[in-house]
Amino acid sequence: MGTSIFQLQKEREFAIINEQNLYDKYFLGIKKLGIKVPIADEIFEPVPGKNHTICAVCREKFEDYIDHITSDTHKIKVNHCQGIYS
Repeated sequence: MGTSIFQLQKEREFAIINEQNLYDKYFLGIKKLGIKVPIADEIFEPVPGKNHTICAVCREKFEDYIDHITSDTHKIKVNHCQGIYS
């Protein structure tokens, strides 16, 4: 027939070789525009509403969500999967 997959293979190889160059151009353009790239530490932690005061993992009431999820008891129960399926 008259078709060949070599053209597609050649395009694929070109894309693989130039992938890093495309990323570099993208980040250079962002830097020139002065756009701030978000850092993982700046990502917003969703907090449950006022009606949600009981942890589903620990089965305990909490006053402050952030204080509770950083507590040792919560971390232990999350690591051991206690209380999730019982």
